[in-house]
Amino acid sequence: MGIHVQKTRSLWTWAVMLAIIYLASLYVEVHYFDSHYSNWLFSFVIMAVAVWSGFRIPSLLAALTGLGIGLLVWHYELAMHLHLFATKQSFEIHLIGMAIFMLFSLPVSLLHRRRSRSWHEHIFHRASLRANLGDDGDTGKPCHVRRDSYTSQELQSFAHFAERSRMAVPEWREDTLILYLPGAHTLYRDAPERRHSYSYVRFNSSGEIQAHVSKEDFRRRRDALSFQALCCGVGNIIFDFLQQHREGEQDLVLREIDDDSVQAQIVLFLVAALMYVFSLGLYLNIL
Repeated sequence: MGIHVQKTRSLWTWAVMLAIIYLASLYVEVHYFDSHYSNWLFSFVIMAVAVWSGFRIPSLLAALTGLGIGLLVWHYELAMHLHLFATKQSFEIHLIGMAIFMLFSLPVSLLHRRRSRSWHEHIFHRASLRANLGDDGDTGKPCHVRRDSYTSQELQSFAHFAERSRMAVPEWREDTLILYLPGAHTLYRDAPERRHSYSYVRFNSSGEIQAHVSKEDFRRRRDALSFQALCCGVGNIIFDFLQQHREGEQDLVLREIDDDSVQAQIVLFLVAALMYVFSLGLYLNIL
């Protein structure tokens, strides 16, 4: 049931190693055997790793990017070397589409990051308004927020909602749900080695709700707020979202933040589609 996030550094290491092995094997194969089986094999590996990593991070964009690159290489082999089911023109059309996809994937990722940051700022702004002044500092331990009853199915549904809306990054530890609030710390998703520095809210299977505010988030508060009160404020706000989610009021939760990243993402997709159609028109001499 646990959700594990693959380490970003480990992914980059494997990517570099795979690229080196691929280039070396392709050089040997082409110069000594005049074949291209390495392209098929390593393209399959790229697609498999991309899908696996995309589900574990999780990131649909990463999975689609890997699949697109792998299929593009297969398309090239079919068109240029085997001359089966594909032509040079069909490959170039595929190449144009992949180039446009890669071009627009970065701004989409930045919009995801912006939405996560908007949630982070909203939650802590509301929590600061609820918290009273005090001189108690960071204890390094999660603070008790409240007790309530909830089912595992309710938590799973809420965790999926929080992740999909970029509100938080969920992690399961047996029957305990932890919602991390990384804000804009990373471009795509959080890295496991950084989680100790994130604020989080914990829903224990016993019904106890705990919260902890990271040192960085606590230092960013201008007023000398009580650490305990700020933790409780963050925990209660997330609990309020859970309550609204249980009552089917997800739209009300989403309206909490003044963020137009979803609309901007739709516009980007439309622009990318129009750009692809226009590029095809130029390539095929239609326009």
